Amino acid sequence: MKKYTGLFIVLIFVLTGIIIAVSLAFRFGTFKRMFSNAFAYEEVAAVEEPLESFKDISIDADIMSFEIARGDDYHVEYRFPESMLVKCTVDDDTLKITSKGRKNSFNIKNAFSNENFKMIVYVPTNAAFGKLEGNIDAGDFRISDAVFEEIDLDMDAANTEFSNITVGDIRIVADAGNIEIRDSVTEDLTVETDAGNAELSDVSAQEINVTTEMGNIEFKNVNFDEGSFESQLGNIEIKGTFNKAKAECSMGAVSINPDNPDEAKIEAEVDLGSIKISGKQISGRNYKN
Repeated sequence: MKKYTGLFIVLIFVLTGIIIAVSLAFRFGTFKRMFSNAFAYEEVAAVEEPLESFKDISIDADIMSFEIARGDDYHVEYRFPESMLVKCTVDDDTLKITSKGRKNSFNIKNAFSNENFKMIVYVPTNAAFGKLEGNIDAGDFRISDAVFEEIDLDMDAANTEFSNITVGDIRIVADAGNIEIRDSVTEDLTVETDAGNAELSDVSAQEINVTTEMGNIEFKNVNFDEGSFESQLGNIEIKGTFNKAKAECSMGAVSINPDNPDEAKIEAEVDLGSIKISGKQISGRNYKN
């Protein structure tokens, strides 16, 4: 009984200390400024700037909805709250983009509108790119009708959408967010996501490696040489032409439908779930041909 009484007293002292600290913070303005800024109206600045020609792109953003579009020249258009520090510069043939929030600048009204954190980079129709690297905490990332040598993205909570792109190597690591790639060609594709779906359709690649902790992996009309697919919690569905595919699922269903069943080598394993190969239910938790 004395032990619990002592813990109760310690808890009272801790809570009292927290209350005093919060009261002082409000008294001297720290939290007061933070909460008033969070709900206050904030102007959104719309900017259009010309850019020098560039080959590579480097992005470091707290929050951003990013897109590349075709135009007559190199220029950028963006809308950001005035509390965000946004920079677009070209240095050594690299377009460097940053967007960082000022201290105590979080605004709830703006945070739920991607239109207020939107950037579009316009390039000429014949422009080709080298490496695209990005580090985005939150937002969306869209690229279409482009050629890159390499794409390397680290996303905290952002959706990624590629369509009609040709890339040497693609690497996407996301803590949360869906990844969708359509009508594209690449050599090596690596996708790692903690929470999110990976969807590919009409894509050709040499090697594909996709890992998701919680999310579905869905491939339709995807052609590849070798592929490895793993989901801790989610379904795996692969349809296309390939030489070798390996699928592992801790909890969920695995369905593999090769367009070349006589040549395709398949390995499938589930801890809790089902396996279908070419539409046929497989008994047991393992399959290998």
